[in-house]
Amino acid sequence: MNNSSHPHTQGLIFQNPVFRYLAPFVLFMILTEGQRFCSAETIFLLYAVKIIITGVFFIFLFRNHREEIQGTFDWRAIGLGFLVLCLWIYATALIPTEKKISFNPLMIEPLGLRVVAISFRILGATLLVPVMEELLWRSFLMRYLIKKDFLSLPLGGYHIFSFWVTVIAFTLVHQTWEWPAAFLTGIAYGFYLVKTKNLMGCIWAHATTNLGLAIYVLWTQRWYYW
Repeated sequence: MNNSSHPHTQGLIFQNPVFRYLAPFVLFMILTEGQRFCSAETIFLLYAVKIIITGVFFIFLFRNHREEIQGTFDWRAIGLGFLVLCLWIYATALIPTEKKISFNPLMIEPLGLRVVAISFRILGATLLVPVMEELLWRSFLMRYLIKKDFLSLPLGGYHIFSFWVTVIAFTLVHQTWEWPAAFLTGIAYGFYLVKTKNLMGCIWAHATTNLGLAIYVLWTQRWYYW
């Protein structure tokens, strides 16, 4: 293959809808796995690096496809996000604490670096993760399992196989002690989309849950949620 074909091939990869929806999440998960080998002092700092890298990559891929993030703000989504937050805290509280790995960001010194690390953790959870995951799970996978040309399908169509496989996949990417809560959360977000066809509402609900959990973590110092 001659070198002149490389830019064209690269362009095709970046324009491929499947790549566009999957790649940011795959990158995010690879970098997350790398964090597992880090010390408690560095894991939150590397989270900040992960958010920057993944966020820039995500923006690059979707910069010309903003119309795919469909929907509007919905107060019901905020309420759903709060209910899911309560469900998440209650369901995970039933799991023994010793099964939960915890990294304490208060060990980061100096104070300024600690504030930056915690700020990026909150920003990543409330801004990047909800958009990236709702595009992946509710927009991409729920439709792709019905039809390979998923963008030709409207959002929120209910198909029993695609709906429940998406719920299971969403559950499995979480830690095992989070599975009961994640399973119920996947159902809640999924049925909201089926009912409203509002992907932006799913994003707002997810962001509300994650922001609420961040506040809860900072208030209680139950760092294992992070």
